[in-house]
Amino acid sequence: MKCIITYFQNKRIALPYIFNRYCFPKMKEIFPGEMKLYHIFHNLHIKDNLLESNRIEENKLKQTTEFIHKYKGACIIPHKKVFPELYSIPSYKIGVVMALKESADLHLWLEDDAIVYDMNCKTWPEKMIGKDVGLYRQTMHISMINCAFMLTSLNYDYRLLPVLNNYKKDGKCYPKSSQFEHLLWKHVENAILLDKNNAIRHHPYNPSINKEEVKKWLYDKIPEIEKQDIDLLDLDFKT
Repeated sequence: MKCIITYFQNKRIALPYIFNRYCFPKMKEIFPGEMKLYHIFHNLHIKDNLLESNRIEENKLKQTTEFIHKYKGACIIPHKKVFPELYSIPSYKIGVVMALKESADLHLWLEDDAIVYDMNCKTWPEKMIGKDVGLYRQTMHISMINCAFMLTSLNYDYRLLPVLNNYKKDGKCYPKSSQFEHLLWKHVENAILLDKNNAIRHHPYNPSINKEEVKKWLYDKIPEIEKQDIDLLDLDFKT
């Protein structure tokens, strides 16, 4: 059994660093098989973009570059690929290709404003039998997948690769910022809900989760976390 984790990172450092330092070692220790971590760093600034992370000031890229060397036990994959239809597509494609190359039975996706600390990962192989996707946020009722944190199967990643290779915006899909998430759902045959308490995402929209709520979650989940690491969130998020 093999699981790979791909952290899709642009200009935020706090949650990827905290996951790398505190969560990944513990999850790797109890997972019933091999677990690998990849940080896929999109070293690109595009100010006119739907994605909030791309609109953050350009100097944050330097901050991310300086932090990368602190990610212990991870493989760092930087790139500057541009795909105007959706700027995150090249990173997603790299992640899926890496999962297929590794023949990973399971693939945990994480974006740089989200974190998972799931000590039930030892049950993932059993829970994911016959399932395409494990969801940390219940979005089935609106026919979309929140790809900030999701667990996918090898079969689903195989089906998803041609979708990524041929991605085009759907002008009829609403809202525009969630087109990819709706497209992901179209290719799901079976999904399962994972424990939402084991994941959190800074999300100043609806549902709103602010920086202080993320800090509280981190203190509750990781009692040993150092204050200097918690304070990194102040570099990434204003509120």
